[in-house]
Amino acid sequence: MCTSSKSYNTKLFNSIADFLTLHTIEIRKSILDHDDVVSSYAREFANYKIASESSSIICEYLNRLLLKNKNDDKRQTVGDSRYKRQTIHALTFSKPISKLAYLIWKERVVYDIKHNHSDRLMYQIFESIRRDRDGEEQVPDVVAEVIRSFVELNFLTENPLKLYVEEFEEPYLEKTRQYYERESALVIANGNISQYMKSACKRLEQEVARNKKYCNESSHSTIIKECETQYVAVHQSRIHSEFESMISNERFEDCTMAYNLLSRIPSGVNQLLEIFEKYITNIGQELIARMGNSIAKDPREYVESLMDHHTEYMNLCQKVFDNDPAFVAAVDKAFRTIVNDTNTNPLAHAPEASCGVEYTSKLQKMFTDITISTDINNSFADYMKKNVVNADVKLNYLDKRYEFSVSLHQLGVLLLFNNADSYSFKDIRDHTGLNDQELKRVMKPMIDLSVFLVIPNGILQDDAEIKLNMDFTNKRNKIKISSSLQTETPQENDATRKAVDEDRKLYLQ
Repeated sequence: MCTSSKSYNTKLFNSIADFLTLHTIEIRKSILDHDDVVSSYAREFANYKIASESSSIICEYLNRLLLKNKNDDKRQTVGDSRYKRQTIHALTFSKPISKLAYLIWKERVVYDIKHNHSDRLMYQIFESIRRDRDGEEQVPDVVAEVIRSFVELNFLTENPLKLYVEEFEEPYLEKTRQYYERESALVIANGNISQYMKSACKRLEQEVARNKKYCNESSHSTIIKECETQYVAVHQSRIHSEFESMISNERFEDCTMAYNLLSRIPSGVNQLLEIFEKYITNIGQELIARMGNSIAKDPREYVESLMDHHTEYMNLCQKVFDNDPAFVAAVDKAFRTIVNDTNTNPLAHAPEASCGVEYTSKLQKMFTDITISTDINNSFADYMKKNVVNADVKLNYLDKRYEFSVSLHQLGVLLLFNNADSYSFKDIRDHTGLNDQELKRVMKPMIDLSVFLVIPNGILQDDAEIKLNMDFTNKRNKIKISSSLQTETPQENDATRKAVDEDRKLYLQ
């Protein structure tokens, strides 16, 4: 038909449109004959979708001819030409037959049920969602299939979400607003604030799961925002009014819920920050007032009390408010007010006693140095476990127990004397592998300390006997033995002296 001398392209296209129109009318009647319109619609659309895709493949040659001759379409008058205009001109040009099938389904099934049959399809969908929210039954999978069909029906158009938004998202948002407006008002009127916040958290969690199940991804944030508005934003003043009581009564679970809920809405936690800061300030000022004259007698108690107070609320920030920087800053602001307040207790002279920025900066540097020192020591300990460089050696051959802290080379020399009481200098050099100069440098501190005796004349040479001193004594039990250093040259002495002088000048300044 497409390649005959007299082209039947348009007539064939319009005949297909007429056939699909009659076919979808019968499908619509079949759908409406069932009480469960949603399941019937989902089943019929699944079959229709497969058939339309198969038909498009069969009509692939016709599709190409229609696209090729689309500019001549305005001259066609055979059949219902509006389908041709909408399918070719108003839509993207890829699969005219599939687009035709979806267009006719929208008009003869979706819109006809909406306008002429009390919108039974969408009514049942929204009722199913309401029953799910009421806890009566879960939303069946066919609801998601029907909603997904609204996107699929418009998939080949310039605005693929138009049908979905108009038929589902917009009315669904309105029904969501009405539902949670009623429920939140009822819950907050009949229960305490804790019950209300638990209900809000539970409902928001449910809506996230519900959205993922049957809503298009484009709707998720919009729908959740509507839930947050009705369940949180509308009643945030009630949370604010109860927040101080939550803190004072140590209802920390409620504090966390309040924080999590109000974090969802714009500027929701600002009021919490103000309440939190004011509460800490009042507690601190009451603490200072109760101390009375004891502040002057024992300032240490005053300082330690404030520090304990500060630590308590910093821990609270970490535990309850997820270490939110805004709440940490609120604690600092509150303590700035407490420390600089001289009216509550005139004997509290904290502002006059912090000694300026130079003093506090040095104190801060001291704490920083302590932290760095701890880190360095930990790193050094880890390094020592992996790399044996120094050693602690216990001497067990004397009446008194001694412990030496020695270098690696000194350890090597000492361990030789586990096997014998004396060695020649040459034997020690051969065993350790050290050269003469290095070995003399290593042994000299131990000879000076009288750990070893050098026979005959105390001079280290190849035939000299190095003997363990069995009469060694010392006042200290723990002794650190350092290797002797090489003598500095006069030039090195001058350079060192100049460097020290420069350091002194800077220090004095």
